[in-house]
Amino acid sequence: MELIAKMFMAKAKKVFFNPSPLYNYDSIAQGCVVKDEYGDEWTMSAIDRSIWRGFHRVNNNEDGPKKVYIQYFIENKVKITDTLKKINSKDELNELSNYLYYELNDLLKENIKDDKLVYNRVRVPIDLFLEHVVSMAIELNDCRKKLIPFLFVPLDEHTIRNCFNEKQLIKDNLNIISRIGDIDLDKEYDRMQKILYNRAVRISKEYGQEYYRIYSELLWHNRYRNFGRNLFETNLLKNI
Repeated sequence: MELIAKMFMAKAKKVFFNPSPLYNYDSIAQGCVVKDEYGDEWTMSAIDRSIWRGFHRVNNNEDGPKKVYIQYFIENKVKITDTLKKINSKDELNELSNYLYYELNDLLKENIKDDKLVYNRVRVPIDLFLEHVVSMAIELNDCRKKLIPFLFVPLDEHTIRNCFNEKQLIKDNLNIISRIGDIDLDKEYDRMQKILYNRAVRISKEYGQEYYRIYSELLWHNRYRNFGRNLFETNLLKNI
């Protein structure tokens, strides 16, 4: 078990702190070509299409969530990257994330049904995007090592099922089969992130090396065992 844990942490450190290759901000948002170990090409982006299915449009002829998010991230690139460069704590990153949440929530209200705009559903694409740009964007290369420890884990079904137990979840009327949209309040989200943070602190002490909560992203389908020098490469469809 200790050997597996050390292997996992070594892989996570490489993927998050020393990723290769890097990509530009725009391509991480819109989609870029990623090569596997054999040179075959795949198109990858920060936010998987499955995330968009939880948003139900009022009018299918109007903009859906993918266009709203991606367009916002691209149009606000300078503001987002400049703010990220100035962040020095997880609380400051949370402030930025919540600012993006309110901005995007207002835009989504124009064509997404109100009952689908619960806190975590709107927040997950933000957390995914920030995770990927912080980890792989050329524009953030100089502040990557500072920001990685602050990243929040996207609370999707995998994380709920594999990173929490029933006792932890029941406090928020959740269980291990809960979905993204079941975490409807920011206080529930904050409590779950705190659990992940405290666990990371305990693991760091146990193994005598830094472990950050965002590392749990590599547990999905055992991504830490896959080929890959960055988040995109470890998540190639052929690997999962």
